[in-house]
Amino acid sequence: MSNYSGKTWESDFRESFKGTKLEKGLMRLHDVTNGFSGCNNPFDFLVYSYPNLFCFELKAVQDRRLDFAKIRPNQVEGLSKWSENKGVIAGVLVNFYIYGAVYFVPIDVINLFKAHGKKSINMDMCEKYCYRVDSMKKRVRFRVNILKLIDDLRDFEHPYIDFEEI
Repeated sequence: MSNYSGKTWESDFRESFKGTKLEKGLMRLHDVTNGFSGCNNPFDFLVYSYPNLFCFELKAVQDRRLDFAKIRPNQVEGLSKWSENKGVIAGVLVNFYIYGAVYFVPIDVINLFKAHGKKSINMDMCEKYCYRVDSMKKRVRFRVNILKLIDDLRDFEHPYIDFEEI
């Protein structure tokens, strides 16, 4: 499983939409991984499901933590800016693939952690403050229960974060 990559995670995420009523509402933003073409997209995917627009950046990590340095500044800025709009839900879908766990980390949680000097968020903090995504690992590939994810995120609010505890 060590060869599981961000591109594989993006492919698995896209495959999770096939055959669902949300398939037509999925848009993958053009991604340039070499960084030389001047394309700096604010996130990977847009998903529309009335009345909401979801903005997702996808990250696949091998460790038990997501290092914020793996999220480019323009992505944090873009997700933050989009999330200010009514009906827009924005954040990072983190696949801790070795552990078989996927979490939605709202961009406001990332911003709060960064404002308090944190450089990463670990799985324990994700379990406590983020939304655990209903997903299934099939040998080495993942499938997300996309309908449940979208429905649940409409009502999800992360609990109060006490940085004295962290």
